[in-house]
Amino acid sequence: MTPGAFTTGHVPGSFFGGRLVEAWCGRIMLPVFNILAGIGLILFLPPASPLALLAALGIGALFGGSAPLMPAPIAEQFGADPISGICGKLMLAYGVAGAVTSSTPVFDYSCFTKYRVEGPGALAALNHICAGECDVPAGKIAYTQWLNPRGGIEADVTVIRLAQDAFLVVTLALSQRRDLAWFRRNIPAGAQVHISDVTSGTAMLAVMGPKARALMARVSPDDFSNEGFPFGTSREVDLGYARVRASRLTFVGELGFELLIDTEFAAHVYDVLTEAGRDLGLKPAGYFALNSLRMEKGYRHWGHDIGEEDTPFNAGLGFAVAMGKPDFIGKDALVQQKAEGPVARRLVQVRLKDSDHPPLMLHHEPILRDGQIVGSIMSGAYGHRLEASLGLGYVSHP
Repeated sequence: MTPGAFTTGHVPGSFFGGRLVEAWCGRIMLPVFNILAGIGLILFLPPASPLALLAALGIGALFGGSAPLMPAPIAEQFGADPISGICGKLMLAYGVAGAVTSSTPVFDYSCFTKYRVEGPGALAALNHICAGECDVPAGKIAYTQWLNPRGGIEADVTVIRLAQDAFLVVTLALSQRRDLAWFRRNIPAGAQVHISDVTSGTAMLAVMGPKARALMARVSPDDFSNEGFPFGTSREVDLGYARVRASRLTFVGELGFELLIDTEFAAHVYDVLTEAGRDLGLKPAGYFALNSLRMEKGYRHWGHDIGEEDTPFNAGLGFAVAMGKPDFIGKDALVQQKAEGPVARRLVQVRLKDSDHPPLMLHHEPILRDGQIVGSIMSGAYGHRLEASLGLGYVSHP
């Protein structure tokens, strides 16, 4: 455990001692049985999460905070028995994922970390720290990584340009303090830039599925058509009696909008969505379903599939790197790697052929080619829409 893994809501002493014990147990229980920690479950509820949504979902402690994992009836049906219940629990949760093409799931992303980066030097600082190009028009979104000098991925983030000198960075819940410290350490000398953590004050709901556009059109007068709101766009819209920022992004592989909401309006926005989406199949969905959906699309997750020892080229994320930029952290290492030719280690998607009783791949299962181990699985899930067990893992060749 490292201090960088804690969120700002953590307290020292008793919390640290309790989590330390859980962390050791979690080395087995989390990868094998998908059981998350209990310490912090009540200590740090996401302050921006609508209580109605939390009540509808079974929640688990995630890095000291709480995260919605699966619909509450599923959690109640199987209880806490890790051996007999986990397979049925996961399969039903994945069933929610399978219904995404015919319903309108709403995910609570409120535990995701959000930073506001502002000042005359904001763009220069971001372009120095981010491997991708952040000089995009206001209202556009850049998907990018933060690299170390070796080219390894320190963070996987989206950057929304709010104005000429203001940006919003969204990153994982698990690295709230870690990423903030990394950014501050790497601000260019003399840059006039300020970064502030606005996570607790900003709720985040994600409305997904093919009916998401129809739902948004019911609750807002804004234009959510493909022409009026293309992918990668972010802007403020009216929703009910609230003013929210809608971003057309997806981590589930379906049409969707991520809504950034001031905390005090979160419950109202959720109520408006719920009422308007009844006949569109709106239902709460948790992170087990989210993991299944993102696995079908091969979307990477920092900490599982990508990390400090993996470059964007290893991870298949070269498209997110702006090699034409004059300079960014890790560029020299990427230039050298690219000059060496095809990478010797690459992240790939794996699909098991057994569809009747597919074993779940979770972590570190070996990948074999002609009877020889050539790599291992980094994360996995059951892909309900594909009816197959799926995984992401690295393979190497001499």
